[in-house]
Amino acid sequence: MKRLNSSAQTLTLKLIIYFTSVAMLVGFLTGWLIVALNFWLEDEINLRNLKAMEPYVIEQYRQGAKFPLSFGPDSIAYVDSMQVPPEYSLIIGYPLGFVGELIDIDDPEIFFTRSEFEYKGHIHQLYLTKKADPVELTRQEWHKLLAFLLAVIALTIALQIFGIFRLSKRLIQPVFQLSNQLKMGKEQQFKVPSGAVMEFQLLADSINQYREANQKLLKQEQAFARYASHELRTPLTVIQGAVKLLECNQDEVFQQKQRQRIKRSADDMQNMIDALLSLVKHEKLQKTNVRELVADEVQQIMEPLQARAETRQLTMKLDFPEPIKVTPEPAVLRILLNNLLNNAINASEQGEIQIRISKGEIRVQDPGSNPDKPEDNQSGHGLGLLIVDSLCHRYGWQFELISQAGAGSEAVLSFKQFE
Repeated sequence: MKRLNSSAQTLTLKLIIYFTSVAMLVGFLTGWLIVALNFWLEDEINLRNLKAMEPYVIEQYRQGAKFPLSFGPDSIAYVDSMQVPPEYSLIIGYPLGFVGELIDIDDPEIFFTRSEFEYKGHIHQLYLTKKADPVELTRQEWHKLLAFLLAVIALTIALQIFGIFRLSKRLIQPVFQLSNQLKMGKEQQFKVPSGAVMEFQLLADSINQYREANQKLLKQEQAFARYASHELRTPLTVIQGAVKLLECNQDEVFQQKQRQRIKRSADDMQNMIDALLSLVKHEKLQKTNVRELVADEVQQIMEPLQARAETRQLTMKLDFPEPIKVTPEPAVLRILLNNLLNNAINASEQGEIQIRISKGEIRVQDPGSNPDKPEDNQSGHGLGLLIVDSLCHRYGWQFELISQAGAGSEAVLSFKQFE
């Protein structure tokens, strides 16, 4: 967890460093492009002006104007290489049609063009020059432009850092809150700030649902363990008693009877353990075969409960007119009916418990008025209805417990009919 928290705490700084670096790179590239574009525009505008003045200068020459000819601020035209002053002598060596800037360390920079024209049967050279300093930005102006660009870049980076900080805080704050809630480990609902994005709210809801399901599952497993311990005592007691009887009586018939009791009790324990473990482990239900349920099987389930029912002045009546088709194995059905009957006995003081079995349903009706519910009693036979509800869900059955004040209660198992 410390590693996770450390990473979350530095995420904002990492984001700021990354995006600041990108913003600085983009900003300086943009500034460089602006400066380069400004240089190019300065030169291009002045050179095009020079080129556009060529017809005017030629026309002036034909009208008899004297050369060198000044035709604008710091702009001079020469019609002969002998007229070109020594400081501009380098332009003579450039080819015809050249338009550009002459940069010399010792002499002033100039824009110039070199061309030629025909007049009275003679070819004349034409050199147009223009001093660069008066029409270009001064050093101070360049400093101001660069300062302005740097200020804009710095402001952009600052706004970006602020935006990233606010955004990353909004994104990471729910992580901090969920992490702190997990550290506290209290039985409370996980929450995220109201302004958090929808995905974090969904995450908190999912964690809450998972924890609730996990807690419910843990309680069910604990309940199942207590129930298994409670239910396994009876066959264990039978086995222990039969073993003692085997030691006391050596009669072969008697011993055979006790061995059968031991085997039957051991089989019951095995079936019950298999059913409960598969339920607790949430194993995938294997395909089950449809089998026939007959009255004798139900009578065998009822028989061990007769004595306890009689102590509460209760009788149990079975109404089972014909066999039906079911899917649960005998061990599972024994658990289902045994728990429903125990619940009916616990809820009643005297009267008759009716078990009615027909195609598609099993009904257990008692005269009592205080039935246990699956979510209430978590010990003893009160766990039985938790088992019934889970087993029904596993086998695709429907379980319903109907209770009416003063009229007893009725447990109903509904299931698919098989022909």
